[in-house]
Amino acid sequence: MGFAICCLLCDAVDEAGSVRCRTCISSHEMARERIGRGTGGPIEQLARDLLAFTTEPHRHDHDEMHGPLLRRYVRLLAAHAGERPPPTQDEVEALFAEARLRVERNALRDAANQNPWRDAPPAVQDAREMLRSLPVDTSRHDGARTVPSRPIGRVDRSERPGEDAVISDRVKARADVEEAPEALREPFQDLLVEQSGAQRQKFSDLLDEVGDLLDD
Repeated sequence: MGFAICCLLCDAVDEAGSVRCRTCISSHEMARERIGRGTGGPIEQLARDLLAFTTEPHRHDHDEMHGPLLRRYVRLLAAHAGERPPPTQDEVEALFAEARLRVERNALRDAANQNPWRDAPPAVQDAREMLRSLPVDTSRHDGARTVPSRPIGRVDRSERPGEDAVISDRVKARADVEEAPEALREPFQDLLVEQSGAQRQKFSDLLDEVGDLLDD
């Protein structure tokens, strides 16, 4: 119940299920319920603070007034729990393996993207079968041919990427941080621009991988 320190400081006989233990546990339950039903006044706030100090003294042992007493509580609880042995190599590896298997969910993305290969690209054989099943348009659409009166030189478009993605990202980021405090707008804006650039690069790399797969 979070009142373990009360049991450690109690002078009653350490017997589970004794009358005194049942009485204390009952009073603790009533106290937590009454504090939870509080209206938010100063007395209720003081009760919540005292409850937090008692149940989690290690989070508040820096308090100027109650710090020394709370640090004593922390030592008593640690001595009662005993020393925990350091994690073994197998335990550490198991935690990392579990983290790698954990899938981050995005409800909006999962609802919008029903592609069966969204989590992994299709096998080469499946991709080839999919391409063969696509309809082929054999009709010609030549239209009218333009005959220039003089030779037209080739235009170098290497420095014409089209839309300036960075400017677009900054315009969108500036609109997104309008309601943020003025001192935080510029850092938030730079962070949003950086995230947009990283997502664009990730999408570009994905397109390159798809192109290589189709070439194979």
